[in-house]
Amino acid sequence: MVDIFLERLIEFICGIIPSLPFPAVRMRLKDPDDIGFIGSEWTTWKEWYGDLNQYFHVQVHNPVFYYCQRKMASRSIDINYDQARGIFYRFAAC
Repeated sequence: MVDIFLERLIEFICGIIPSLPFPAVRMRLKDPDDIGFIGSEWTTWKEWYGDLNQYFHVQVHNPVFYYCQRKMASRSIDINYDQARGIFYRFAAC
């Protein structure tokens, strides 16, 4: 229950954070994969992180969301298409 509340709270905060762009301050990339992706070892905060909303979404919202998803129990069932179609149209007719 706390997990759902936490995820919804972070989702709400993510929705109200303004999209303030980061300044075009230069930064040096250290990871060779990142350098290969950009094509240079230099980039700017604005190019790399985007804006405040995107940064919060990636650094806070996604990890909380994945944490909450790991805590949820789920079950799957095997059902063929004809059974699913019959059940759907039986309930859709109500």
